[in-house]
Amino acid sequence: RRGVLSFCASIEQLQLPNSSLENVSMLDVLEHLDDREKALAEVHRMLIPNGRLVLTVPALTSLWSQFDIDAGHYLRYNKRSIKKELESNGFEVIRMGYFFALTVLPLFVLRALPYRLGIRKAVGTEATLGASGGILGRVATWIERAIAMKTPIGSSLLVVARKR
Repeated sequence: RRGVLSFCASIEQLQLPNSSLENVSMLDVLEHLDDREKALAEVHRMLIPNGRLVLTVPALTSLWSQFDIDAGHYLRYNKRSIKKELESNGFEVIRMGYFFALTVLPLFVLRALPYRLGIRKAVGTEATLGASGGILGRVATWIERAIAMKTPIGSSLLVVARKR
């Protein structure tokens, strides 16, 4: 509707020509794929030389919980693991950083710790999102925007990589 050409399909369904895209975004996608190498090879094939891949993935293996299992995640990443995976598939990481730093402690306490203790019922997204309103939510949002990509931790990672 806004004049931006968009596709909603699996990467295999697209069947785009070689070197046909300048940029590809994969926002919270990679962790759901059982064959990430195949998907990254396909993205690499479709990107022009020096084309960019922008992706977000869940971060910190210490936050693994029933929520990840229920969401269909195969893994959580850290900077080293995502960089290694991208580099081994023909990409050069040009920018990377954690975001949602303020969610790490609550997610650990509400999801990861109960999971480690054998409590498999995840605290739902609705419950955690419902707690983010009001003035406290606005302050937290302001803080998150100020520190995003600058902290050593966060529950998500943003990566910008270039096709080598």
